[in-house]
Amino acid sequence: MPRLKKYQKQLRILSRLRKLDAATLNEFKAMPIQYDIHSDTLYLEGIEKDIEKQRHQSVVNLLKLGKLSLEEIAIVTAVTVDYVLEVQRAMQAGNTKH
Repeated sequence: MPRLKKYQKQLRILSRLRKLDAATLNEFKAMPIQYDIHSDTLYLEGIEKDIEKQRHQSVVNLLKLGKLSLEEIAIVTAVTVDYVLEVQRAMQAGNTKH
């Protein structure tokens, strides 16, 4: 069983490199043993990046709104005040992407 998961992981990586991940996923679904995508490191990394991106955009939006203090923005978005200051400086410099 652990060997199968190892091979599935290798196959998934190779299929991503060749843009065949949709076809590979269909084959995984057809197997009697399915691959748990929610434990996949790359999937979890993508989720984390998306959360960070959304958090960053929330900081930008709240700074643009101008109704909350930097401390309040940090609390609402679950980031540090230093991060909010960094985003604010980037916005003032004309770089909202950060």
